[in-house]
Amino acid sequence: MNRRIRPLTTRRTLLRLLASLGWVSPTLQADDFFFGRKLKSRCCLPEYGYDGPRFSNSVTARSVTSNGPAAGLASVGRPVTSTTVAVSPGPTNSAVQVRAFEFRPTALQIDHCSLSQLSVCFTDAGRWYIAATATQDPASVEPARRPAFERFLRNQFRLQLRPVLLSASTPTAADSVTGDAEISLCDDLEFWVQKGESRKMSLQGDSPELANLYDRIERVHLHFSIR
Repeated sequence: MNRRIRPLTTRRTLLRLLASLGWVSPTLQADDFFFGRKLKSRCCLPEYGYDGPRFSNSVTARSVTSNGPAAGLASVGRPVTSTTVAVSPGPTNSAVQVRAFEFRPTALQIDHCSLSQLSVCFTDAGRWYIAATATQDPASVEPARRPAFERFLRNQFRLQLRPVLLSASTPTAADSVTGDAEISLCDDLEFWVQKGESRKMSLQGDSPELANLYDRIERVHLHFSIR
């Protein structure tokens, strides 16, 4: 006599099956298991290869003039009264030449994040300086868009220093907007700014390539992006 097979469709049976999934992480959905779909994360993250948000598209400030030292040098403790800067006191006081660059626009903004009071200085000894004020302020966007940015406790800023030479005989990468031939003197500069914070930044470094190309630099580009 054949035994009748009862279909597994009763409420009690389904509850037992669901309970048996207790060994599966609670971040997984049981219906994915039943219907053969790829298991989903319940914390709204991508299933594979999650590496955090990417940097936004960059905005660029381009220098319009090259003058003597800018006020930005004062923030790193260097004299700014002439086009030569004393670097070591004593009987053989040496001096370096300094070039300062002014920018248009004077501020860069992406949504609720901005860089303002931009200035760049180069010395013929191969030292570079960047002065800027970095601000993360959700109140700086229009009220209708503000809730989208209030949730960020901080943002990472990225600043890329890219001089442009008088001639492009040195290997360069072209600016995507103007086609100008840029060179890279240093790694990308990255730093965090807290929600509602405004930070005065004094960034500096040395570059042997800058010392070699100092007389050939015509202007400077600053590329700004966030994530």
